[in-house]
Amino acid sequence: MKNKILIFLMMFLCLQVNAQQRRKAVPQRRTTTSVKMNNPQAIKKTRKVGEDGFIWYELQKGDLYGAADIDGNIIIPIKYKYLYYSCSQSYGTHYFTVKNGDYQGVYTRRGSCIISPDKHFTYVYISSEEKSGKVFLWARCENNFGERGLYDIRGNEVIAPGNYEDLRITKHLDDELAFILYAKDGLNGAYDLNGNLLTKPVAPFYIKVNKNKIEIVNKIGKDEYIYGSYSEDTRFDYDNYDGLYSPFKSYASSSSSSSSSSSSSSSSNSSSSSSSSSAPTVTTRQLQPVQEWNPCLGCGGTGLCTYCQGKGKRWYGNSYENCITCHGSMYCQQCYGRKGYYTTVYR
Repeated sequence: MKNKILIFLMMFLCLQVNAQQRRKAVPQRRTTTSVKMNNPQAIKKTRKVGEDGFIWYELQKGDLYGAADIDGNIIIPIKYKYLYYSCSQSYGTHYFTVKNGDYQGVYTRRGSCIISPDKHFTYVYISSEEKSGKVFLWARCENNFGERGLYDIRGNEVIAPGNYEDLRITKHLDDELAFILYAKDGLNGAYDLNGNLLTKPVAPFYIKVNKNKIEIVNKIGKDEYIYGSYSEDTRFDYDNYDGLYSPFKSYASSSSSSSSSSSSSSSSNSSSSSSSSSAPTVTTRQLQPVQEWNPCLGCGGTGLCTYCQGKGKRWYGNSYENCITCHGSMYCQQCYGRKGYYTTVYR
């Protein structure tokens, strides 16, 4: 009996040893769980060239956009829903417009933010006014209520948003001062460049500021004057900032000017080497600023309100009432009867 028990135990031990050896010989399968990593999306880089020849790169990461300069340096962070490059031949302005949702902002070509979308403006643009070679640049902003405000080129508020029909820096002649023109209820008023009120809206035609007086021009020909002391001195910055202003130049004129310059230099070299030579001297003509007249696009150069056709009144219901566009002034609300504007071109 004891022998049978011993034999049984020996067989059991052999089976255990054999099973352990089989476990060692056959490798166990390892179960691995694949984890999907949220790797950042690749940045799509697209080369762009503006109408002014400015080369930049649009950066896209998912549905967000940014910008890089020609060397690949990021100048606008990739965090905006929309981005495009604006350049105006009429105003000589060059800048980036960005959007987050319905709110717009403005960056310079070097990546300096002037107006952030965080200020909640639905429309922003940069404009300019040139006077005797001096350029005034500003940003006009509008909120969702249609209220307009004016900011300097560093993003400082000059005129708080309000119910203005027009709001801009302007001047008429070179001997007059630049000032901030505004319009309410069809009448023009003026602020100085510091945002101080010079006069309430009183001019039905237009208004201009001199050093010693403000002239209020009426459509009936009886001008009025407000006498005082006025200047263009300001604590705000309307100067060219980060290359925001650069007038478009004719490439043909530039090339002809450079070719004439090279011919002039070669002529001077030949004359110096041979003093007896009678070769004519070629002078190089430099591009000169010229005031060019541009008819108003709003009225087609007529100076009259297009809504009421210059009548000042429209038939509403059973009676004539003042035109809702010109408020009875009869004049175009874009050029205020001036029929157009002057811009500086180089020829």
